[in-house]
Amino acid sequence: MTRCEHCGAYINGEVCEYCDMPINNNKPVPPKIIYKSDKSVSTRSIPIIKLKKKFIRKILPIVFAIFAINFIVMAVMANNRTHIPSSTEYDELYYDGHDEICYDEDDEILPVYDKNEAFIENGVFPSGTYQIGVDIPEGLYIFIPDLSDNHGVQGVYSDPECENQISSAYVHFDGTRIAEISGNGYLDFSWATAYDLDMHPEIVNNPYEQDGMFIVGRDIEAGTYTLEEKDGISEYAEWYIYSSINAVSTVPKESGQLYSSDGYEENVTNEITLNDGEILELHNCIITD
Repeated sequence: MTRCEHCGAYINGEVCEYCDMPINNNKPVPPKIIYKSDKSVSTRSIPIIKLKKKFIRKILPIVFAIFAINFIVMAVMANNRTHIPSSTEYDELYYDGHDEICYDEDDEILPVYDKNEAFIENGVFPSGTYQIGVDIPEGLYIFIPDLSDNHGVQGVYSDPECENQISSAYVHFDGTRIAEISGNGYLDFSWATAYDLDMHPEIVNNPYEQDGMFIVGRDIEAGTYTLEEKDGISEYAEWYIYSSINAVSTVPKESGQLYSSDGYEENVTNEITLNDGEILELHNCIITD
């Protein structure tokens, strides 16, 4: 049995029954390929083409499915992406000087009142401006500086823009500061964190180790004590005793300094007597015994 020289099929006779070409005729005739289930049909090059087409038909739906899934995922991510507010939107979210925007677990911007409620619930307030009685409850607070230089500032204003001051001064303090927050207005402070002392009795405020403000009966017992300069700094080593201290104004009871300087000679002493309920303020000095 011979093969057709044109299509390669097995043939009998002088004419190929598959391509109709004569066996001994070299005249070129366009091949006519007929696909049959008979295994005797030539499969030199045709099956490769058929396999490619089958492969393409199978792979195309998978490719389209992948593109569709990617498109859906990108659309969902774009919809859930955290919104970066414009300057106008940011100003609307800004409230009484708070310098942060809070997000919930779904990266949605929380309303400012939710953030204030969290502060109130925890009794901890970062630097900012707060409406007394609304954003920050009335009460006794301790302000602890955030920076290594232990410096902070605090004042009370009649407006949230902090343009009209109603406190006696915008107080610069070193070390801890204690203040009674009450009345109307807006409390503004920087470089410190405020803690509600009723909610945080665990806070240690030690006049033997640091300067600042201290409550007699809480931070130190009533009695007579000796003072010395802190870190060898004798200049401006001062002390103050208050019968009450409000964020708007203080009620001083007694004051003095450890050493005479700049002609100051009044109440130069390193010994003080403290009574329960008073507030002691130390500048560049600490208690020794």
